[in-house]
Amino acid sequence: MDVQDEEDDSPVLGRFDAMRQALPSPSRTHTSSPSVISNSASIRNWQSSHRRTPPNHTRLRTVASSSSSAISGGSTGSTEVISIRSNTDSAGSGGSESSVLFLVGGLQGEMTQAGRSDSRIDSYMAKVYNFARESELNIHRLITAGVVNLLISLLRRRAASNRGLEVVLITLGVLSHDSISANLICRTQTAKTLIQLCSPRYSDEIVTLSLWCLNRICRNTEAASGLLKLDIVPAIKQLATEGMLPTMAVYCLGTLIQSDAHADMMESLDVIPYITRYLRRNSQNNAGSEDKCAGLYAIARLSRSIKLAKALARAGCIPLLTFNLRDSRDPDVLNWSARAIGCLMRPNSVDMARSLLDAGAAEGLARLPTVLAPGCLEPLESFGFAIQRFSCAEWGKATRVALLDAGVIDSLLAALRTAAIEPCNEVQAALALGISLLGDVGGSVIRREIVNAGGINILKDVGSRGSSDVSRACEMAVTSITGNVLTRNAARTAMLHNWIGGCPDHQPSCPLELTIENRPR
Repeated sequence: MDVQDEEDDSPVLGRFDAMRQALPSPSRTHTSSPSVISNSASIRNWQSSHRRTPPNHTRLRTVASSSSSAISGGSTGSTEVISIRSNTDSAGSGGSESSVLFLVGGLQGEMTQAGRSDSRIDSYMAKVYNFARESELNIHRLITAGVVNLLISLLRRRAASNRGLEVVLITLGVLSHDSISANLICRTQTAKTLIQLCSPRYSDEIVTLSLWCLNRICRNTEAASGLLKLDIVPAIKQLATEGMLPTMAVYCLGTLIQSDAHADMMESLDVIPYITRYLRRNSQNNAGSEDKCAGLYAIARLSRSIKLAKALARAGCIPLLTFNLRDSRDPDVLNWSARAIGCLMRPNSVDMARSLLDAGAAEGLARLPTVLAPGCLEPLESFGFAIQRFSCAEWGKATRVALLDAGVIDSLLAALRTAAIEPCNEVQAALALGISLLGDVGGSVIRREIVNAGGINILKDVGSRGSSDVSRACEMAVTSITGNVLTRNAARTAMLHNWIGGCPDHQPSCPLELTIENRPR
């Protein structure tokens, strides 16, 4: 690959020269010298760390860590853990400035030594990784101290030699979602290096971590446009279709869509069939929830216009969405299924609404609140969002009556009452706006049903205890239900709805975890 090794006399690497002699180095101690498996002649342990790993996935595998370990030998299983052994406890807790200077200065010192040891460099990176995971403040301190520049230099050096990339990538990824880090990675052309690592030549672990880093730096339209110009989509589409690779690849495709233009570009690159095949395969094979969520999320992100929604429907995504909504009990799958169903609809998209209703979307939405565990509220926001989209898809009573017959009204009110217990203003507002739109034009039967079910009292109670946005949404819902044709708020309510995209950015957790194991003395 066309990656040049960075010079050791970089001004960034020389930043801590004055401090180096005062810092204890792993090479100056005997009993506490850390031994990092990743660049030794022995093996690295990778242990699965998914929240819910399907029983057919491999929980543990070993990867040779010699200089050839970066070249792919194939991977099975889901998420895994890099294991680093050390004689000492992992350093870096406390969050003090001295800890930051110790870690960054120690890493810089090891990188600039003539006889530098990859194992000691890896040990410092592991401690930076653990320190950064403790808090956002620690991340900001590390970035201010210049650690991202050091990691970029290490990434280029190790990409040229095809060894020790996993530790660099996972450490850089933890820091890369910060706006300063993301901008630095893009400005220094490091994103191009990450895309070059998304190749079948490299192991699944390296490719997955590279995709994770790319997903995290894609924070806005400018970053996404830059990545698309580097041909990231063709690089992703050539990757394997099994193991943990496609899940992170599909997540990355979804996050790349930051505007309508990006969504149209994805369609021109045949991403819709790619994502639909991925979701169909994981829906049929009883895959893990994270695997399904990636496909559902990408569909929700893609559906930014009536044209794209119709293209997704032609590709066969509607049965897949409704199947996951009706069949699953996993809160994340339910959340993204409801969100994707809502994103398929726009004002006056009657045909799409009817296709979804015919596929059983109303019954799936009605059951959603009944299968959630107490305190699991995020899917309820997507539930309210989908009801709002259904209500705007047809300015008549046919769609609303279908929702009523499926039991959506009772579920909406029950969900709103449940959400009122917790401080979740976004969820409460989404549910109240859903009730407001349902009870407006053409919904006399629904208004009567809401009143009979005690909906007015529930709305007033929630509005009295919620934020200003929640109170306004509840007041609009009460007016829509109890007012006359001149005082209802359909247009005003629709203006409060998020019509730009509709699916928020989502940053999946890293599928790998870096740990330090203490070796017995």
